[in-house]
Amino acid sequence: MPILSSGLINSMDQLFVEALGEMREFMGRDVTIVNNTKINCPNCLLSYTEQESAGIYSPDDPYPSDVPGPIPFSGGFCPVCKNTGWYVIKNQENIKALISWASPGDRQYMEAGIIEPWDVSIQVSIDDADKVKNADEIYVDGQKVEFLNLRKEGLKTLAGATIELRKI
Repeated sequence: MPILSSGLINSMDQLFVEALGEMREFMGRDVTIVNNTKINCPNCLLSYTEQESAGIYSPDDPYPSDVPGPIPFSGGFCPVCKNTGWYVIKNQENIKALISWASPGDRQYMEAGIIEPWDVSIQVSIDDADKVKNADEIYVDGQKVEFLNLRKEGLKTLAGATIELRKI
């Protein structure tokens, strides 16, 4: 049996990495990931003992540009945080991925005696895999989905990851 030279293996590996990247770039669609950052409401005073709004208008200076307001109020109800004392900033990012939705026939496919629980699998770059895995929200073709499983792929170099997701 002939032994493949390391130069040939390296060439094949490089071709695989490049081909997968080009497929994602030209045939891929956007997958939207959202990460939420919870901050103290910049429009009102936070009661640290109650961990909610004290109901007192007290805008931050400078006021953050990504939060609506400042909105003056009286009567003890903050219109920005709805008196929770916290505001959630949603950071959204689009990632190119090869997307494969499971058809109803695919649901019969058995692996180790278990019907596959995923509805869609996406193939992303290795750099984006952890972003998708750790996202607070994931949207594929406008459908909200949740993370199930991640498989890293490649020959010698990790070229990408297949992520299985389920509709919510």
